[in-house]
Amino acid sequence: MRRSILPSAYRDDDSADAQFHVDHDAEDVAARWEDAQSLSADVETLHRTGCISMNPEMTQRWLRTVNALRGMMAARLGIIDQVTADEVARAAREELGAEEECVYEWLGLVVEVLVEVELSE
Repeated sequence: MRRSILPSAYRDDDSADAQFHVDHDAEDVAARWEDAQSLSADVETLHRTGCISMNPEMTQRWLRTVNALRGMMAARLGIIDQVTADEVARAAREELGAEEECVYEWLGLVVEVLVEVELSE
């Protein structure tokens, strides 16, 4: 699961990759946590008021957070490419892990909407 949250920086060099993670993981996790906390506050505002105004910084924060969640769902479902994504979708249609696959697909739709919002800003 760690690799879905903090992917390899140097896939062909284990030593360089390990050093990169020693140097950067704490700040990356802190940044992701800050993004998630901000998104949570945005959702609370949305729940309370019925709307929120997106600005470019907010859209980027949402994109980073939703993409991270989708990456974690992909790792949990075993999705590594389009072939495995199709296999998981097929299994979900047969009711094997349907809820998780639905969340994965929904997060993908959220990303699409956020990209459209960003392009319109």
